[in-house]
Amino acid sequence: MLLKQTRYQAPEDDKGAGGGAGAGAAAGEGAGAAGAGAKGAGEAGKGAAGDAGAAGKGAAAGAGDKGAGEGGKGAGEAGQATWPDDWRNRYAGEDVKKMERLNRYASPAAAFDALLSLQSKIGAGELRSNLPKNATAEQITAWRADNGIPETPDKYDLADVKVAAEDKPMITEFLTQLHKANAPAGVAKEAVAWYYAETAKRTEERMEKDKTIAQASDDALRAEWGNEYRGNINMVNGLLETVPADVRDLFKTGRMGDGTPIMSSPGVLKALVAWSRQINPVTTVVPNAGANIGNAIEDEIKSIEKTMRTDRKAYNEDDKLQARYRELLDARDRIGKK
Repeated sequence: MLLKQTRYQAPEDDKGAGGGAGAGAAAGEGAGAAGAGAKGAGEAGKGAAGDAGAAGKGAAAGAGDKGAGEGGKGAGEAGQATWPDDWRNRYAGEDVKKMERLNRYASPAAAFDALLSLQSKIGAGELRSNLPKNATAEQITAWRADNGIPETPDKYDLADVKVAAEDKPMITEFLTQLHKANAPAGVAKEAVAWYYAETAKRTEERMEKDKTIAQASDDALRAEWGNEYRGNINMVNGLLETVPADVRDLFKTGRMGDGTPIMSSPGVLKALVAWSRQINPVTTVVPNAGANIGNAIEDEIKSIEKTMRTDRKAYNEDDKLQARYRELLDARDRIGKK
């Protein structure tokens, strides 16, 4: 009995499997030719052919699996973005400004991240739109409303920021300028709050500095004037009491060109003491008497006159005491003539 041979053309995708089948058929043919006369041999040949065919099929399947694996690997590598080193040049070309902006990013991925972040902020309303050029009054009003800017400067809500009465003209003008610059309400509030906080801070610092300057001046004058310090200060205060109140306030609260309080300047105080002595020489007779100089002079005159009555000899022998008595009498006369 002859074996009928049939050729089968496998599709391209099944070439591996077809090769296995062909190998099996060839093995079967060889086995059949070797034992064509014997049925047992033929059966054995068929068995051998079948085994060879199975082996061929297994080999083809393995080859197919390997091919599929290589294809999958290639697809995986293609899925990973690989950018050329000159990606900036390819996009920017000869555009210098584009190149400058691209140089801010280490990779295309970083540039894409920045773009997405910007779009997210725009979508969330975190970025303000620009006011159109030559905008109409209606466009300006609508744009300000969309961006948290009141319609007029007086409608800025300063919340808990208290504006002092004497500061209102200045703050009003300040808010007007902020409104012209389209500052949002939050910016206006923070700006005014900063002004008052900074003013308080500077005032406190100035007070501390004034204390330091006054102490230094006091120490210097005490060292120079010694026991006459208190009397000289009293003369200065007495002199200031003779000038109009507004002038006196200028001396007591005013400042010199370098910021030093006038009454903390050793030079000014020395000048006022000298001025006081020129205006009222009597003050030199009893330097520590201050405003009670008249009583001080009278008390000392009475003390000397008592010595004259109780111990005339001592008085007559004390030339200095006699000179002092005459000086006091002269001072009393000058006070009486005023």
